[in-house]
This record gives sequence, C-alpha cells and structure tokens, in this order.
Amino acid sequence: MSHGTWPGHDFLSHLETTRIYNGKTMPNLALPTRTLYVVNKNKDQKKDNVEKEDIYQQALLGHEDKAIKNYEKLPKEEMTKNDKSIYANLLIDKGDFDKAVDVKSEKYVENQLYSKGKFDSLEKFENKHSTKNGQFDLAIHNEKYEDATQLVDDIDKTPERKKALAIAYIESDQLDKAKKLAASTDDEEVTKMID
Repeated sequence: MSHGTWPGHDFLSHLETTRIYNGKTMPNLALPTRTLYVVNKNKDQKKDNVEKEDIYQQALLGHEDKAIKNYEKLPKEEMTKNDKSIYANLLIDKGDFDKAVDVKSEKYVENQLYSKGKFDSLEKFENKHSTKNGQFDLAIHNEKYEDATQLVDDIDKTPERKKALAIAYIESDQLDKAKKLAASTDDEEVTKMID
C-alpha cells in the first residue's frame, strides 16, 4: 500500500509529526478511546430508537403483551405523547384501566372506551373511576335520558355528546332545551333532529 491510500493514514502521519515537532509524547489510546466513546454513544442512541420501533411493530403486528412489557421498561418522562397514547390504548384493550389512567388520564380512558363502544368495560371503569362524561355516556347508552340531561353542565360537549344530548332532550320531552341546543350549534344533524 502506498503512502496515503488507506483511511486515516494522513491523519496518523500528521499526529506523529505533531508529536515529533512539539516534543510532546501523546498517549496512543487517547484519540481512539474518545472516538470509541462517541461511536458507542451513537450506538446506544440508535438502540433506544430501534427499541421504540420494535415496540411499534409489536403493537401493530398484534403482539400486545410484548409491546406492553417493553413500554413498561421505558421511563415515563421519556415517552412522547404518541408513545403514551399507544401504550394507554394497549392497556385499555387488555382491561388494565388503572395503569392506563397512570399513563394518560381518566378522561382519556373514558373517551377511548366510549368511542370504541365498549360499554361493559366503560361500566366497570366508571365503578372505580367515576367521571361525569362516563356517567352521561352510560346514561345515554342505557336510555336513561332524564339522568343524562341532569349532567349537561358537567360534560365535555363534543359533537357526539351534543347529538346524544339532543336525543335525550327529545326523549325526555324537554323540547325547549332541544331547540336551544340546536340554535347554539352548527351541527346540521342536531338541527335536523329538532326541526
């Protein structure tokens, strides 16, 4: 091999030249050790990223138990908002509502159960983690419309809940409140129900 044809040869020659001209002796492993540290640090960062990617793959491929175990290994403060949502949804699907609440919130868990139509699970959840939204959603589901209308001031008025509230007002013969609701919303479905 000729001079300067292999990687780093010119750099090492420069290093040796610096040692000779400056009259200093430099430990031979100082630079390589520092380089190895940087390389290892980057490998650790990639390893963390790969682990998150592995968790996502496990969740998507239906290996929920593995994904949950791997999420448990991650420090909560290092999880992104998306990580927490995925983790909480996996826990909700497994019925581990207490952990899901720890990861996200009661409101989040209740909304997920309601939006997925898991009313039996929502009822179990509400027995331990009672929320006004959950009480309202269960009252609507169980056709207890009068009970639902009593909770109107305490719920998040999402478009779905406004529709449910309109039905509750109509079914409990509170047409004046139904008309007020229709006038205060831009939702055409709610307006059509009342007209």
